[in-house]
Amino acid sequence: MIKSLLFTFLFFAALFGQSRDYADSLLGLMKNSTPEEAEKIEEQLILRMYVASYDSATELSRKLLRVSPGINNNSLYIKTLIHSYRFYAYEDQIRMLNKAQNLAEKRGNIYLLSAAYTFKAIVFRDNSMTDSAMYYALKAKDALESLAPRYEMGGVLQMIADLHYYAGAYDEAEKTYRLILAEKTKDKNSWRLITLNNNIGLIRIKQHRYAEAEEIFKESLRQLSARKMNYADSSGLPYLYRKLLEVTLNQKKYTEAETYFILGEQLSYRFQQKTELPGLYTSKGTLCFEQGKPDSALYYFKKAEKFDRDSPDYGNQVNIYSGLSKTYSLLKDDKRANDYLLLLVNAKNKSDSVFYRARYMNTFAEYNYNNYLREIKNYESRQALLLTIISVVTFSLLVIGYLYVKINRANKKLVRKNIEVVGGHIHQEVSQTDPAESEIKTPGEADDAKIDSIVKDLEQLMTNNKLYLDKDISLGKIADLLGTNRSYLSKAINSAYNVNFATYINDMRIKEAIHLISSGELQHLNMEGIAERCGFNNRVSFNKAFQKFTGVSPSFFIKNANK
Repeated sequence: MIKSLLFTFLFFAALFGQSRDYADSLLGLMKNSTPEEAEKIEEQLILRMYVASYDSATELSRKLLRVSPGINNNSLYIKTLIHSYRFYAYEDQIRMLNKAQNLAEKRGNIYLLSAAYTFKAIVFRDNSMTDSAMYYALKAKDALESLAPRYEMGGVLQMIADLHYYAGAYDEAEKTYRLILAEKTKDKNSWRLITLNNNIGLIRIKQHRYAEAEEIFKESLRQLSARKMNYADSSGLPYLYRKLLEVTLNQKKYTEAETYFILGEQLSYRFQQKTELPGLYTSKGTLCFEQGKPDSALYYFKKAEKFDRDSPDYGNQVNIYSGLSKTYSLLKDDKRANDYLLLLVNAKNKSDSVFYRARYMNTFAEYNYNNYLREIKNYESRQALLLTIISVVTFSLLVIGYLYVKINRANKKLVRKNIEVVGGHIHQEVSQTDPAESEIKTPGEADDAKIDSIVKDLEQLMTNNKLYLDKDISLGKIADLLGTNRSYLSKAINSAYNVNFATYINDMRIKEAIHLISSGELQHLNMEGIAERCGFNNRVSFNKAFQKFTGVSPSFFIKNANK
């Protein structure tokens, strides 16, 4: 098996060394191609970004982003923006996908628009923004339904099923996965079917049905090996070996687990899939720990911790810190054991809800209590030291609990204070500064009487017409309505309120939001709806402005406004 894999790897290394010349040839063919021929060439170029090595694919992505604008009515450029997301960080991903979405909308191309929605859902999902992910997945589904039956919906349905999985709705997720599998029976060895199969395996792990999960992942490996693999296929092997290591370890199949670890580690380095290494080394550390090799376990847990710093993941951190705390405890290093237990609690706090966080704190306390009781029983000579450690841990828990309660109460006071400050006034905010304002520099001081008059008229205009609810409101528009110029208006706002125009409008919008939330008028709206109702372009700008004005997040304010 190893010889076969080695031959495949060497073959594809030679093949994809020619990726650059191949891409240049395809781009040359597009110049004199019909629209139908150009579309086929585009698909070949996008496919090349997936099957080539990571470095070659990244180089191709950058080249296409540079040369494709304007080619074939921007079709290739839009596709490149969409499918290049995996080579960039989160902010660049969203920027590129937003650009692809806007271009697709201008072209009226529903298919490309649905693709932009789908990949935005993927990015939001991968960054734990499941509400936004589900929103765009459903938009993609609606868009594709308008094109049916020309385009299949397996990819979007898979995304929705994935979100059910992340939400813990495993039955609903599996139902959707199997629905897609039933409809896609032509090529049982396709990568999508293998992925769907793997996802059912993940559900079996959550259900602690490890033997079934093992057979599912083995079947995926057989399907993958039954066809000629390209680079993208081969780069998925480390993941499969990591999951096989995990499920065999849970079944105490240590020999098989060791084999899967060796293969997974080798292939992770070979295909630059280093995000798999924290999980591989954590499982290897657990394997050594269960075999009574604490020194080896410590070595692998520390390696896992090192690689997790490059790609932080709270799930990995929970397993790593748990393994390190248990290993140091076994090695009688109580200080480090407790240090990692505190890190473990912190990781859990970031990844779980308040309910699960509280439950884990109980587990943490129970673990320490039982652990130290055993230490006291087995090593009576160390009673004084152990009692000191227990006292420190207990005190730490009390401090953590006290700080949590104190911060929570302080935030609730902020909510009440903001409601009292706003009273019956209704005001709101702008998401960005009027560019004209930065250009205005009043050479002299405005006449005080004129400024007072402008301020009075401005307040009356805002109270009566609520212009701050207009998303497109600007300094120039209001100046025209007041019969003055932007310079005087800007000076008047700064003189009366000691803020610039954007901050003035923002404060009014946030006060309006506080009034409407506290009065219960917005209970039927989600966060996007509240932001839009209060004059914001999007939820992100609303969240930032609300936090800045009130000191708490909108979600916390809504939760505590009427308590």
